[in-house]
Amino acid sequence: MKKNIFLIVVILFCLIGCRKKTNDHAVFVVNNAPRTERILELKLDSFLLESIESSYVGDIAFREDIFYFIDKKFCWVFTFNQEGSFVKRYLGRGQGPGEIAAGMIDGYAFLNDKSTLYIGPSNDCYIYDKNFVSINKFVINKGDKNSEASYNAPWIYTLMYENLILKNYKNYLYYTIYSERPSFNFIESPEEYFEKVHILSKLNLETGIVEEVIGQYPPIYREDKSLKQFNFIHFDIDNNGKFYISFEADSLIYQYDENFKPLDCFGFSGKNMGNKSRVFTSIAEFQKGYIQNRKERGYYKTLTYIEETGLLFRSYYKGEPSMEDGLQIYENNVLIGDIQVPSGFSILGYSAPYYYAINGVDEDNEKILIYKFKI
Repeated sequence: MKKNIFLIVVILFCLIGCRKKTNDHAVFVVNNAPRTERILELKLDSFLLESIESSYVGDIAFREDIFYFIDKKFCWVFTFNQEGSFVKRYLGRGQGPGEIAAGMIDGYAFLNDKSTLYIGPSNDCYIYDKNFVSINKFVINKGDKNSEASYNAPWIYTLMYENLILKNYKNYLYYTIYSERPSFNFIESPEEYFEKVHILSKLNLETGIVEEVIGQYPPIYREDKSLKQFNFIHFDIDNNGKFYISFEADSLIYQYDENFKPLDCFGFSGKNMGNKSRVFTSIAEFQKGYIQNRKERGYYKTLTYIEETGLLFRSYYKGEPSMEDGLQIYENNVLIGDIQVPSGFSILGYSAPYYYAINGVDEDNEKILIYKFKI
């Protein structure tokens, strides 16, 4: 059931001072300062990471001037310097020293102490220090599965594998989730699902216990049944514990404090985004039309906050026939740029004076292209 899918659009009633109430009774103020858009384009330079023997199925990451390619299939982690030259390969499937017992790597998170957590297909977690020495492993404890099923019960949720995002703050790991239980069905009963379902799990890294599930979808998902196939969540957390949360179908970005209390709400619609709607009322219809509708309609994608410069980047897909994506840049919640970028463009990180980005891994040609640019 890994490949099940997920989805929002809160209507922007006014530019400043319009109040929004979500299902957990949080009140937001849509606080859109006038857009300045002083950044009109990015001058992109690019280079390839050195060729490696790999499945090329995996994720690219960047931390402290090092690029990482996490090979999900073979559980290898490759490192490269800032120029893209290969440095070393770590881990690999196995039970021995320097290996990882996961059958595959489904996701990862950089932790505050410079260690890294990797998660396998059975909720199995492995933590390695910066030198890839194993320091902990555990299986996520989501509670008693014999207890009453409810939307507040962590055990009814599974990791959102198609859009798995894991972020660390203090002693907790937060990650994207959804419910795949037949009785909690977002395809056939979207009103109830999007009113009550939670979007993030809060995992205690010391105990391995999911202490609670938090966050909810905005009302637009209940109001517009054509949005259920655009239900992925993107989020980031800054060093002060401030959450930035974006939904695929919503132009707004929501801010919460470290206790997940609402702070602010802002955001503008992307440029030239397709809006073709399709309403699927059965699982069969959903499976048949899901991929095509996601090609036709625009939606918001990655969300990345850069601590060193205070800039927030949000990418978006415009929908067919556009061959390019869009990238919004916010500074202090003010939109300072909305520009065209290559399809699949996603910010990786920053090392002065460059921002680094990627547009996916070319599995067929076994290439990984890195972009860099200045602002």
